[in-house]
Amino acid sequence: MAATRLPALTPRAPTGRSGQQGAESVKEHRPVGLGTVAFRIGGEVFRLPRPLLKIHSPHWAARLAAEPGLCDADLPGEASSFRAFERILLGAEGAAGEITAENVMNVLHWGQEFGMDHIVAACESFLLTCKESLFPALELLEVAARYDMPLLYAKAVERAAQGTHHLVIPEARSQVGEQQAASLLSSENLRGDVIAAHVSMALMRGDGEMRRRHRYADHTSLDDATQRARLLWKSRQRFVRAPPEPPGHDWRTLQTVWPHHSFRGADWLAAPCETQPSRSRFTPRTARLG
Repeated sequence: MAATRLPALTPRAPTGRSGQQGAESVKEHRPVGLGTVAFRIGGEVFRLPRPLLKIHSPHWAARLAAEPGLCDADLPGEASSFRAFERILLGAEGAAGEITAENVMNVLHWGQEFGMDHIVAACESFLLTCKESLFPALELLEVAARYDMPLLYAKAVERAAQGTHHLVIPEARSQVGEQQAASLLSSENLRGDVIAAHVSMALMRGDGEMRRRHRYADHTSLDDATQRARLLWKSRQRFVRAPPEPPGHDWRTLQTVWPHHSFRGADWLAAPCETQPSRSRFTPRTARLG
């Protein structure tokens, strides 16, 4: 049996003066932009759906719950950077809806501002898998430390430590009113991680040469990423293995040791030894005959 499709119903236009007044009244009281929130950024207006903000942004979900009538907001920033974030968020078709080296920093900034974890995770995944020539190691290290990306931070520390021959450490200024030198290595924690990774790589390389696991000439002829992978592979025997999981304890075995009642709390009831049933001094006749 062939399926039939009914024709679409065409709304009838209101006729007469009463119909025109009714249409005008409906048009006047119809809410405008109730399902979206308008963001004014850099002189341009961007509209994002309310359900999308409530689902993906905890900050804006709480704000929209506190202010149900909120329809617009002003945010500092550039319109071009927010446009790239809007296309990624709304899933634009083509290359505009993909994270690239040109828009990843803008998307990451607005994803952090709106508190959207899935946007930040997508940017971190791109920075982990992109070519190393696109971003310098120190720039990735700063981005990972600022946006709390542990995987990217570990990779950026290895890249920064591998080609480091000397470090220019800025002097800390302690005078009141003066700011510290704007340098990434001014942070003691970042500087310590880079130096520790550099020393660790040098020790692994020297240990591999002494054990004749690889030659220095073969090691330096590779690119940076392959050098790090080869170094870890040749030094895998030096890594401390994780301890195995302890076997499950069987309380029915003879090796089970029950703790003394003095090691327990005051609520533990224990019968003294004098009140325990003792062996009778009269032995049975069968035991004497045996």
